[in-house]
Amino acid sequence: LSEKVLLRIVPLGTQLDGCVALFADVSNRREAVLEAASKFGLTRREMQVLQLLLQAATNADIAVALVIAESTVADHVKSVMRKIGVTRRMELPGKVFHFESELVSGFVS
Repeated sequence: LSEKVLLRIVPLGTQLDGCVALFADVSNRREAVLEAASKFGLTRREMQVLQLLLQAATNADIAVALVIAESTVADHVKSVMRKIGVTRRMELPGKVFHFESELVSGFVS
């Protein structure tokens, strides 16, 4: 498995509203996705959708890649986001790669 460079943009919390921290990391995405699938109870298909979401794929891109209807992708995306506990796609990397918990606590007391 190849490693990829991942850019992390992490909001620093309400006390530092509008401020973010930027980090570049090398990460083995597949391992993190497998861990997230187990932790959040994702199905095999939801794990596939998550992998594509982490690559910034659109619902149309995901439908083509997985050979399923776009409406089915939308259902899977909603389910993944609900299980992981996010409301926006851009929050997924923070949850999957464990960014927010260690960073925000270090900057905001």
